[in-house]
Amino acid sequence: GSTLSQLWTVTYQGIEGISFPDLNTGYICGWSAYFAKTTNGGVTWTPQTPGTDIYFYTDVDFKDATHGVVTAETNSGAGVYATSDGGATWSTGSGVAGVPYGLCYVTDNTYYLVTSNGYIQRSTDGGLNWTTVYTGAGLLMGIDFFNSSIGMAAGEDGKIFKTYDGGSSWQSQTI
Repeated sequence: GSTLSQLWTVTYQGIEGISFPDLNTGYICGWSAYFAKTTNGGVTWTPQTPGTDIYFYTDVDFKDATHGVVTAETNSGAGVYATSDGGATWSTGSGVAGVPYGLCYVTDNTYYLVTSNGYIQRSTDGGLNWTTVYTGAGLLMGIDFFNSSIGMAAGEDGKIFKTYDGGSSWQSQTI
C-alpha cells in the first residue's frame, strides 16, 4: 500500500462496494446503477447488469470468482442479486427487510447483510433467500465476520453489535 496507481476513473459512478475474490477477478458497484467486473486485476472493467430499476448498488461480495451477491437500493425499495457464473446471469433474491447497506460472505453459502432500518439478515443459499436474525438496531451500515461464529455489525451513533454464535444472538457493544 505504500505505492498506489490509478487504474480507472469514470464520471458519476461513485463506488460503494468492491470485491476481489482473486488477484485478477474483481467486481465494483455504486451510484448510477453502475456494476462492473474485471478479469485483469483492474486494468479494464466490463459493465454488468445484475438488476433493473436500480437507484444505486450498495455493496458486493464474492466468495470466489464465480459465486457472489450484490445489494441495491432500487427506485421502488431494496434489491439483492446472486450469481453462480461470474455475473453472466443473475437471480433476484427474496426476503430482504430493508435497503441493504452492508454485506459480507462468511462461509459455505452463507452471507449476512445489514439494512437501513436496523435488520441483520442471513442467507444460507448463496444470497437467494434472506431471513432476519436481529432487528431494532437503527440504521446499520456495515457487517463483517472474523470466522463462522464471531461477527460484528455497526451503524449510526456508534452502535455496534456482536455475535459469538454465528448470528443466532447479537449483543450491543459499548464504545
